[in-house]
Amino acid sequence: MSTSTAVLETSLATIQRPTAGLVEIHIKADVTVNLQGILEIFTKLDGQGWAGPAKLLVVFPEMPVDFDLPVMSKDHFEGRPAGPNGTTVALAVPDPRTLGFIELHFAYFPAVVSMRIFTTEVEARAWLAPLPD
Repeated sequence: MSTSTAVLETSLATIQRPTAGLVEIHIKADVTVNLQGILEIFTKLDGQGWAGPAKLLVVFPEMPVDFDLPVMSKDHFEGRPAGPNGTTVALAVPDPRTLGFIELHFAYFPAVVSMRIFTTEVEARAWLAPLPD
């Protein structure tokens, strides 16, 4: 598991690994989350060697995010040995509409790793902080 100060850009998100045990994915404002964009995120993580077990923080913008319908009907963790590039996942989703889409998705495709959804980044970070790297 590597640590890097690199900031990776994808069409949907900015990704960084500030510590060996934490990967942060910040979803950009004014994007439509689509299958290609999710695959691009996983490809970037894999290419950096950041695909091993880690705490994963996914932060959504405060404004609503749109989702292509195929995103809602696919298990994005399927076939990934450690889940979504992490063993513990915290999602920070401040927008109620975006939160509804995410909760609906996980109702159909329950997470295969330890995961919690929060409405603030502060809460998500606080939950991840005491967990082992």
